[in-house]
Amino acid sequence: MKWGRLDDKGQGFDRASLELDRPDLWQAMIAKWDLAGSTKWAIASVNPPREEALARVIAEARPLETTWYRTARDVFPDLAVHVPVNAGVDRAMLVLAARARVPLGSPALVISCGTAITVERLDRAGRWEGGVIAAGLGMTSRALNHQTALLPFVAPQGTPPRAWGGSTATSMEAGIFWGTVGSVREILTRQEEGCGNPLHLRIWTGGDAHRLAPHVDGPYARIIPDLVLVGVAIAAFSCDPEAEAR
Repeated sequence: MKWGRLDDKGQGFDRASLELDRPDLWQAMIAKWDLAGSTKWAIASVNPPREEALARVIAEARPLETTWYRTARDVFPDLAVHVPVNAGVDRAMLVLAARARVPLGSPALVISCGTAITVERLDRAGRWEGGVIAAGLGMTSRALNHQTALLPFVAPQGTPPRAWGGSTATSMEAGIFWGTVGSVREILTRQEEGCGNPLHLRIWTGGDAHRLAPHVDGPYARIIPDLVLVGVAIAAFSCDPEAEAR
């Protein structure tokens, strides 16, 4: 669960990442950031089972205002984008934040590398044309572990593994990491078809972006941390907390 705090001028962008099943940590963060009382909250959720617990914790803080975003329609009321009404709000927030960073007339691809890997395509007019949802590094490892009898859970860490391994664990690390790199590269190549402009932009975000992006786009890959949080700030408070950094 990603948290962000802005001051009353839409600046001072503090960020934190808290465990999904620890309301005590949420309460501690509210106290640490002094969020009780006359504060405005905006929440984008793709985890309905956790919403009720979070709503209770927020209510205890007696906020001035609380706004929830649950689907793409909450972000784009007119659905000028060509996506289903129930498209994930996290994907919609990515697109909203990315559009503020893409020059008009330039198509763009937005790659989010988290639990799942998503790739969103924006055309030259800034319209969201949809995208791809694939398994992330951790999800792939858990699937191999849960759906086999002997394969362990491994999570590629640190430097990228070799493309082959001498043990079960290192072979899995190689397959998970380089298989994901190859998958993302193929997805991007196919999504670029029909963009009409070879100078398209690629924007990366998410916890694994710093590991995957350099092996797809090279050392100068454009990585923007916490792009979903930026989208929430734009949607709820009409401010871009990282505008001055661009």
